[in-house]
Amino acid sequence: MSVLAMVKTTHVDQGQAMSDEAMLGGLGSLAIVTIALNEATNLPALKASIDQLRQESPGVELLTVLVDTGSSDRTVSIARTLSFDLVIEAPGSNIPAARNIGARATNSQWIGFIDADCRPQVGWLETAVAVLALDELTIAGWTFEFPANPTWVQRAWKAHWDTKFDATEGDDRSPYRGAEARRLIHGGNMAITRPAFEKLDGFDERYQTGEDSDLVFRARDFEIVGAPGLAVVHTGEPETLIEFFRQQLWHATGSNRVRDDQGAGRAPKNFAVAVALSAGWGITVSTLALWLRRLTLLGLGFAPLLVVLGLPALRTAWRAKQIRLWAPLAVLYGAYGLARSIKLLGGTRSVRSWRSDAARDG
Repeated sequence: MSVLAMVKTTHVDQGQAMSDEAMLGGLGSLAIVTIALNEATNLPALKASIDQLRQESPGVELLTVLVDTGSSDRTVSIARTLSFDLVIEAPGSNIPAARNIGARATNSQWIGFIDADCRPQVGWLETAVAVLALDELTIAGWTFEFPANPTWVQRAWKAHWDTKFDATEGDDRSPYRGAEARRLIHGGNMAITRPAFEKLDGFDERYQTGEDSDLVFRARDFEIVGAPGLAVVHTGEPETLIEFFRQQLWHATGSNRVRDDQGAGRAPKNFAVAVALSAGWGITVSTLALWLRRLTLLGLGFAPLLVVLGLPALRTAWRAKQIRLWAPLAVLYGAYGLARSIKLLGGTRSVRSWRSDAARDG
């Protein structure tokens, strides 16, 4: 039996299973789908942010859909109290399955995906409607904004994303099209037309993570737009180095089958290989130096690793005009490279979501 067939679907106003005839949506409507697992504390702020969007495009029917994947807290009851238009209980479903369930529970003209720990900013709905109207086969999105008072990890990683591609540089807030636009879109902040979603048959449910990259890279001939106006603040960004490493280890589990269109996936793999080789060289030479009591060889051992991590960190810090971020970026690139190296060695097959680990530790 499919996950969809096992779903318990509940309308928040009636508390009864919805029939096909009662499905929400229609022409001129956009359904925002949010998946949740123990997100009770995040839902009030998310719903308040979405409700503020309704004033931007009053001619568009804005629907809110929450798909709960088996929360043990009060996520479902709070969602009902907050008057989400549709609450769906789908215990045990993974991220892509939950996204598909939420999208297929409506027949809205457009679909938005916003994670529970995100806060859409003013202009999100207006931008989504304008961009999705460009073509019936359109996918749009943008990178996350980071919360106020970021930690050193968040500050450095924001500089990484702000300078990652030419599309994210400068003050131009107009929509961006091109090959790199595909890499600026992810499932936590995405908007897609119904025809595009249906033609792609939704997200690939075999993925645990990386389903968003797969979806976008399968859309070969679609209109792909990186739209800065789709601004979303992500409150769930890793705050510590350990959380960051767990996140990268988790993301690495989903990159095995992502399409290699236009070189996608090559750069992370090449970087991981470079980190693994340079680290291996450093360990080997350092061990030999200690055994021979030739401590002068230690510098020679780790010089390649310092170059592999230091040069991209310097490039990012220079482009961000924040040279002081060079060292933090080098550390983060080291953690990223280690996670990807572990993936190359097959060590990420049973890794759990980093958010699950963070929730457990908290």
